Amino acid sequence: MSEKTEKTPETIEFRRTPVNGLVSVIIPVRDGAQHLADAINSALAQTYRRVEVIVVDNGSKDASPTIARRFEPHVRLIQEHRPGAHHARNRGLAESQGEYIQFLDHDDLLDADKIAKQVARMKIAPETDVIFGPAYIFRDPSLLDARTSPVVRPAGDYATALLGNHLLTTHSMLARRSIYERVGGFDPEMPAQEDWDWWYRVALAGGVFEYEKRTKSYYRRHPGQSTGNRNAMAHGMFLRLIKARGLWEDRTWGPAQDLALLKAHLDLHDWCVRGGDEHREANEAMIHDMAVSLGARLWDDRTHRDSELSEVEALLIPLRLAQFGIVDRTLGAEWVARSLERVDAVLRRAWPKQPQVFALDLLIRNLFTEPAYTSMHDETILNYAKQLAARRDASELRKTLPSLYAIRRFGDLLLHGVLPMPYAIYGAGSHTKRLLSMVDVKNRMPAVIVDDNPERSGTMMNGVPIVSPSRVNGLGIHAVLVSSDEHEMMLRRRCAEVIPSNVPVFGFYAPTRQDRLIADSTDVDAA
Repeated sequence: MSEKTEKTPETIEFRRTPVNGLVSVIIPVRDGAQHLADAINSALAQTYRRVEVIVVDNGSKDASPTIARRFEPHVRLIQEHRPGAHHARNRGLAESQGEYIQFLDHDDLLDADKIAKQVARMKIAPETDVIFGPAYIFRDPSLLDARTSPVVRPAGDYATALLGNHLLTTHSMLARRSIYERVGGFDPEMPAQEDWDWWYRVALAGGVFEYEKRTKSYYRRHPGQSTGNRNAMAHGMFLRLIKARGLWEDRTWGPAQDLALLKAHLDLHDWCVRGGDEHREANEAMIHDMAVSLGARLWDDRTHRDSELSEVEALLIPLRLAQFGIVDRTLGAEWVARSLERVDAVLRRAWPKQPQVFALDLLIRNLFTEPAYTSMHDETILNYAKQLAARRDASELRKTLPSLYAIRRFGDLLLHGVLPMPYAIYGAGSHTKRLLSMVDVKNRMPAVIVDDNPERSGTMMNGVPIVSPSRVNGLGIHAVLVSSDEHEMMLRRRCAEVIPSNVPVFGFYAPTRQDRLIADSTDVDAA
């Protein structure tokens, strides 16, 4: 990237002299009182003691400033009234005095020795500008999951890799102050995805990234998080992909970059479809043009490798194009079959962990998300998914392809005759549609599907009537199977309210403390 000599909107006017060895932990917050204390405590609990903690309140209407003040003098509170995470982060940068910068969103956490390990590595690798490690997803701080976010991974050419993926999380990294002085801070013109935009500018400027797998940070999932605003996220993603090509400047853009960017636009398509984003039509046109331009290069192994996508991610691109129905005329059914054959060869050669199978899992899930996706090739992909589920046991699928996990266990339930007849399925969502579409149930179809949504009552799914919970008691149901991944525990509690106590309730995911009513070979829980 050519050297910038004039000030840009991202330029940071640092107000304090840097202190060697000091780490500035910057926590932007806006109405985050529920989780802020957890974040501050994780910053103060670092085994690396040379830290300053700066909380930047971004116009909170709740008790966030009050909570931050409780930690004074160990925490410095700054008010930044211009709305937006970019302004809050840039203000924190301007007020910081650390040699190293650690960002931490108000709802996330750091492992106690995260900073210590990254600083130690920085000291012996002076060429490294940004060091990052795994981010673990959690919901309850007392039960930190050991599930690594699928996007956090190392790369060779970070500029190309970032075109196709959100490779880091903001709090998983530690950066030198000098790289912010060099490329500036976060772009206030970006309504979202400003963190990705910053990493991309660092990569284009020749910044050096390093992945340190021994460090840990924790990313909280909760209903109020900003990433839940699909329209805002889709808008930000659309703008950053448009900006990405313009920032490339004097670097050589070729098929590898087009393939990585095409994958990113396909990811954006998911956001647009689910969020009803205004950019959907324009994004689909870009996907079509890029796919047609790439043509046979979609199959070129060198293009795959240079794009910095995983092998399976790259091989799935033709499948996703067909599934989304954007370029059916260009691809044709034979391309879908060819792509599935190559994906299957990869999975047979070495059953990969996330993120290599993440795109395949997404593809299978999206087949049953209505009305978002329709394609003349669904049957081809569906048959492949059935075969894949049949070849793997449930425990392996749970770790690698969770979209097929319940499929295998449902098949085992039916095979072993565990479910007493007649039985009902609770939940009329895409999860149930996958079950009924991918398992050959023949004469063991559920009697009814129970759903709390009154608008679904009286309709059908795969030939099975959907009824309200009030109808269950009069149907002589002998068992209920809860069908949901994210909401299984909620539906279990709901069953306790509406299902007679003598009717067993089976689930797929959440273990129970009650007696197991099924054979060990099926490994399915019953409440």
